[in-house]
Amino acid sequence: MMFFAPITASEGADLDAAAAALVEKFDDGVSQEAVRKILEAGQVVMPAQMVFEVAETLSPLDIEVSGPLNTTVAIPGSELEQAVPASYRSSNIISRLLGEEQGEIPTSAVYDLIDLLTAIEVPDSEEETALIGEVLARAVLGVTGEIPEKIQMAAGLLHYRNAYQERLSTMIDPDAEAAPEGPVE
Repeated sequence: MMFFAPITASEGADLDAAAAALVEKFDDGVSQEAVRKILEAGQVVMPAQMVFEVAETLSPLDIEVSGPLNTTVAIPGSELEQAVPASYRSSNIISRLLGEEQGEIPTSAVYDLIDLLTAIEVPDSEEETALIGEVLARAVLGVTGEIPEKIQMAAGLLHYRNAYQERLSTMIDPDAEAAPEGPVE
């Protein structure tokens, strides 16, 4: 999960130093400029498991993280995404789920992605609807893949996994994929 947390900066607190400290803490392609903008707005964004680390990092710089924490999801391509570690960015997670990019996907990031996808209205385009369905299927299977098979079976997840695998392995109609006939110019 990604969280927004309000911050209180003491008078004279160095937001540039705070942004640099967070970039070093995240160490995963975070934009210092994006982090700085969020700090200027009186908040910080962080993965759930880093809440205490972020608070400890900012405290010596006269910036206090105060509650309550609000969950957030960075929309792909948004400026907010640049303030989030690359492993947790929605666009990177989608690329990994579709096999376009290598790398581990944190389970909490998949839940963030599911939150994002469930907030999207059903698009008019069949192609976009299919893409969202594909990403959701891979996200759900990615999360459940670590669950022992016996538990998956008891939960009825095995049926969905097998149906998805069957759909992926169906033969492609060779006529539907045939190249157009005629001379190539």
